[in-house]
Amino acid sequence: METLIKRLERSTFIQAALYVVIGLLIILYPRIFFDAIVYLVAAYFAIIGLVAIIQGLRHKRDGLPAGFFYGNHLFIDRFNRLFLR
Repeated sequence: METLIKRLERSTFIQAALYVVIGLLIILYPRIFFDAIVYLVAAYFAIIGLVAIIQGLRHKRDGLPAGFFYGNHLFIDRFNRLFLR
């Protein structure tokens, strides 16, 4: 039980140290972190768009479902924001 507590204390200390280092880096270089977050969110939406397109094509019965058009919109919009800046 004591070894478990010591491991938890050590991992908490390491986690706190990482938070301090990351916080200092964000203070010193905020633009890099802002750009990284924007790219991650845009990539996430592009992936969601591709999934919606694929699902829309798989479930096509009486014309194309709304998910297909929503997926196209998300993918095209995020692609433009990522690569055509």
